[in-house]
Formats: sequence, C-alpha cells, structure tokens
Amino acid sequence: LVVTLAHIRPLKIDETCISRLGGSWPCGARARTFLRGLIRQFKITCEKIEDLGPRQILGSCRRGHIDLSARLVRYGWADAAPGAPSHITELAQKARDRKVGKWQSEWLAELPKSD
Repeated sequence: LVVTLAHIRPLKIDETCISRLGGSWPCGARARTFLRGLIRQFKITCEKIEDLGPRQILGSCRRGHIDLSARLVRYGWADAAPGAPSHITELAQKARDRKVGKWQSEWLAELPKSD
C-alpha cells in the first residue's frame, strides 16, 4: 500500500536547493531523511481520505500525536498543497519566515553584490 500524505506537496527526491556557499545541496534527499527519522520503527496510523489508485491512498497520518504532514511543513521539508487547511499554510509561511528546511539558504538573495 502506498500512502500519499494529505495537504502537502513534498520535495522531489532529486530536488536541489541553493547552498550558502553557492552551488546546491540535495534538499529533496534531506527531506526524505527527515521523514524517515519521523517514521523509523514507530507505529504510524493513517486515516484514508480517498483512493488514488490500486493500492494507493491519500491519507492523514500520525505518529502518536505528531501529524506527519504538519511536521514536514513546519520544518520546511514540504510545501502546503493548494487548498490545504489554514494551519498547514500558516506553518508553511512560518517555516519560510524562519528560513528552515529548504528555505535555509533563501537569505542569499539579500546579500549585497561585490564589485
């Protein structure tokens, strides 16, 4: 069974982000590592929202009291999906404001250009 987490747009596994040193870093792989750390050997419960195909569902999943979608967005490892609940979109904006996860290098655009 493949479960797609509801209300988020995950980073693609091969997605890259700008590094503070120039160049890029594998933020998609880092997002996957973050999710793996949340799941590890813990019990995950999912509530099916809809069927997406054979053995594929869209679901809201939790590890105890932790909402996996909200946690990924809160730490900048996923974006809020269009139509996501307001608490998810607020977490996405806070992650961007705090420059965490994939946003951690966004400040580079604000540096003055050298002559």
